[in-house]
Amino acid sequence: MSWIDITLICIYLATMLGVGVYFMRKNKSTDDYYVGGRKLSSLHIGLSVVATDVGGCNIYRYRAMDHLNVGVAVCGPASCIRKDRRAETIVNTLEPSFLSLTAISWQTIVNWMITIIPIWFIGMTLYQRIYASKDRKTAQKGWLIAGLFEYPIMAFVGVILGMFARVALENGLLPGYSMQNLDAEMGLPVLIRTVLPVGFLGIVLAAYFSAIMSTADSCLMAASGNILADA
Repeated sequence: MSWIDITLICIYLATMLGVGVYFMRKNKSTDDYYVGGRKLSSLHIGLSVVATDVGGCNIYRYRAMDHLNVGVAVCGPASCIRKDRRAETIVNTLEPSFLSLTAISWQTIVNWMITIIPIWFIGMTLYQRIYASKDRKTAQKGWLIAGLFEYPIMAFVGVILGMFARVALENGLLPGYSMQNLDAEMGLPVLIRTVLPVGFLGIVLAAYFSAIMSTADSCLMAASGNILADA
């Protein structure tokens, strides 16, 4: 990786550390630290829920600068396909089922309902956002915003990124890799490392770091809050 990319990542990490120190000094109580003084708006709550819920899983966040992160992550991989033939290449490479909204079994839908929906009722990081609301109405509106962003926006972003990686792999754009030796979950990271130019790679990797941190910091805060309150 180029020194330019490493520098960009270091700048991002230093900036996040600076933001943390700044707001640490503004905190006057545990309420300020854990739930933002219970004065967050519905938009803050909704985007924060999405950031925490899908960040570590889909590697993308949706806070203030995360609209840029998602745009960069989508446009970057797409740039590896010729501009005048992107749609044609995708359609000709992928099986029709990849582009169909009905190519899913009812068993899979039931499985998602059992394994995913309960998280919204028991996730401590999600309840932390409810307690940070100004009032009940704000919390309800924030939850609605979160749902609108996650389904279908974030769901489709993940699928599109996966399709870009599959198209690049089957068109020989990832030297040394094939369907036999490339794990599906490594498709996008390998694509980004292979096709993105110097500088752009550093920005996208910083977005990856932000995605992981968005979930990790929420879990750590919620866990430390439990220890502090229950001790």
